[in-house]
Amino acid sequence: RKIEGKDNLFVEQLIRTCLLEFGGDREGTAWCDPDLGRFSEVYNRPGCQYWVVEDEEGKIVGGAGIGKLAEEVCELQKMYFLKEARGTGIAAKLMERCLTYAKMHYHKCYLETFSNMIAANKFYQKYGFEKLERPYLETDHFSCDVWYIKELKPLQFCANSFGQLSTGELYEILKARTEIFLMEQDIKYQDKDDVDYDSIHCFIKDGERVVAYLRAFYKGEGKDVVQVGRVLSLYHGIGLGEILMRNSIRIIQRKMKCKKITMDSQVHAIGFYEKLGFKVNSDVFIEAGLEHVIMELDVTYLS
Repeated sequence: RKIEGKDNLFVEQLIRTCLLEFGGDREGTAWCDPDLGRFSEVYNRPGCQYWVVEDEEGKIVGGAGIGKLAEEVCELQKMYFLKEARGTGIAAKLMERCLTYAKMHYHKCYLETFSNMIAANKFYQKYGFEKLERPYLETDHFSCDVWYIKELKPLQFCANSFGQLSTGELYEILKARTEIFLMEQDIKYQDKDDVDYDSIHCFIKDGERVVAYLRAFYKGEGKDVVQVGRVLSLYHGIGLGEILMRNSIRIIQRKMKCKKITMDSQVHAIGFYEKLGFKVNSDVFIEAGLEHVIMELDVTYLS
């Protein structure tokens, strides 16, 4: 999750613990960073975010952030994990979140580290970071002795009918729906309900992976109203859902020529959809064990 003010002290302790382990408690490292205890403020600006990882008891065991380095270049910053979190796979999930966010704002991602952090160096190389002979830019971390850069391929928005989907795209869509609705939200239902055949599938691809998705289909016999469903984002809180929705609304109106878009929204997401112009048009009802409301968007103004 995104860092909050209450996390600052714990994140500072986490980073200092890891730096001590690798001999990084000296000048020219994050050890002397004056902002080490105020990340919730430092990363609260456009193009910057920091995330923390908690264990089941709420203890912060890891973190990483993306910060702006130059106009089109970001930096993967302060990625550290306590020993008990290493080898669990959580670092890979956090890296994927960081890189997805970076691709929304930058063309390259830079990082600096230590050569004695052997496992970390192998990890960065696994994710396509290429070693540099010298620092990309001069930073305050002059004690770091290894530097990497990664070219970032932009995310791709797609909108296809069922027949236009490739086998790989369909597989990735179904995998994403399973991950969010069945595994994360623990909803017990038949996801493959034949509606997919008659839907426009809108999604964002990170390489070959689908990271955000929704489907749109005509509601009822006429073509005035389009129902949107299965809305998901694999990474919450990075703006991916808003990009998906804004692009999808334009595509739905242009391709399906409807007058209204409607959806069954989970109650916790009402505020998100209201920012996009949707309005609540029902009382709260239970669907798949969760509280929902009907929300509608008039799209005639887009004609």
